[in-house]
Amino acid sequence: MAHTEPIHPPISDSAQALLAALLDTLVPASADARLPSAAEVGFLDHLKRFEPGYLTTLASVLRSLDRHFAQFDLAARVEQVARFAEDEPATFKALLQRVYDCYYQDARVRAAIGARAGAPFPQGNVVTPGDLELLEPVIRHSERHRFRQPGSSLSNDTERSGDADR
Repeated sequence: MAHTEPIHPPISDSAQALLAALLDTLVPASADARLPSAAEVGFLDHLKRFEPGYLTTLASVLRSLDRHFAQFDLAARVEQVARFAEDEPATFKALLQRVYDCYYQDARVRAAIGARAGAPFPQGNVVTPGDLELLEPVIRHSERHRFRQPGSSLSNDTERSGDADR
């Protein structure tokens, strides 16, 4: 059986202009041009490849913008995006997550912020034997952590540190 790419409806020129303006508003290019804007990192291609089901939601977001949004100055675009974020917080959060996901996978962005591709600790995380300093946050907030007696299983251990109402 031959592999076929999913079919995506083409996005109109006006929708592409709205998307580019929206992405430039969410993550503008840096003033020194070291970091590209979100419109320059292939967001639409990223969605088509990794999350084609979100394209319908994206089209709805674009339809909710003023049809002249792409011609607005940055301050006016920010104002409209802020209203959208307030009116549709879950939709805005989902959009922003996808924009960031795409943006921080771009090689230019990773290079500019000093991040490498791949596992953050490919050789493992080196911990000095006997160094209990790493446990300090756990000890400091012991009331939040579940403790178990040596030899007990996790499934039948209900004892919690600081549990006064038992």
